[in-house]
Amino acid sequence: MTMTTFMRGFGAKVCIALVAGVLAVGSAEAQRAAGSQDREGETKTKQAQAVSKEVYERIQKAQELVDAKDYNGALRMLNSLYNPDKLTEYEQANVLNYIGFVQYNMDDVNSALATFERMLRIPSLEPQLAKQTTLTVAQLYTMQEQYAKALTTINRWFSLEDNPGPDQFILKAQILYNLDRYQEMVDPIESAMRVAEERGKPAKEDWWNLLNFAYFQQENYVKVRDIQKTLLQSWPKARYWKSLAGAFTELGEDEKLIYAYDAAHTQGMLEKPTEFVTMAQLYLQAEVPYKAGVLLQEKMDAGVVPKSEKHYRLLSQAWMLAQEDDKAIPALVAAAKLSSEGELDLRLA
Repeated sequence: MTMTTFMRGFGAKVCIALVAGVLAVGSAEAQRAAGSQDREGETKTKQAQAVSKEVYERIQKAQELVDAKDYNGALRMLNSLYNPDKLTEYEQANVLNYIGFVQYNMDDVNSALATFERMLRIPSLEPQLAKQTTLTVAQLYTMQEQYAKALTTINRWFSLEDNPGPDQFILKAQILYNLDRYQEMVDPIESAMRVAEERGKPAKEDWWNLLNFAYFQQENYVKVRDIQKTLLQSWPKARYWKSLAGAFTELGEDEKLIYAYDAAHTQGMLEKPTEFVTMAQLYLQAEVPYKAGVLLQEKMDAGVVPKSEKHYRLLSQAWMLAQEDDKAIPALVAAAKLSSEGELDLRLA
């Protein structure tokens, strides 16, 4: 799997968490009864943060329609209810939150975005609801591939949130990836890992892959090498051994390259003909030609590695260096038959 293929898959994983607004349950009369026991200023605040009995009941009815999957019916009811001239700002926020929730469930993401953005413009919007809605908007913009707006919105959310969780840092890193701002991805990913550790949770495999991609794009192969080692400790997969081998190559650490390939081969993770040929060449470089001969012979006999002139030539070289002349001769004969040059016949003689 290439790094680009991995990132296409990873970038699609945006989790949307939409929660219908929490209503201030109760009638206006009940709110007034409660408020009469407090000071006048507190009474006004309590009344401002409440919905009337009529609004509450109509929202509850809309919720029943949502539960019955009648989204069109719920949307009609909520749209008829929404009237800024007749509703308090708190009631407007609740109604708009439900409208956005319904629109999202109807897969009308653009309308949901417009609704939530309108909701965020309410001056007296409760801080917690403003924070929750801002995060939702950032997620929806990411879904719609409006990454510049998504980045602006997630940054606004971070300015509101005192204790952000790992997932929000990863969301920001995903957005930056889609904006080709790879160097900036490192800080939010490492912040996500730090926060997760502080909360007693392990970093996820996808996070390490995302961080690996960020460093790979900067050609920081030291970091890539170290990340691959971390990945292999918890998730021993063939692609991590191969990526580690690639990092060793880029860093000129050829003496370590054979260990990465040998470990992958021992665990049965090599599959492609080119991988077995590379393994054989590495055995030759490490001056263990017998292993190279055994490996090539096995894979060529099984039809995994093509029986070409080049491969027969390499096989004969391995057996000759291993002083296995009785095995080198048949390989050289086969190579000579496939060659139009006389050089192999001379070596055979």
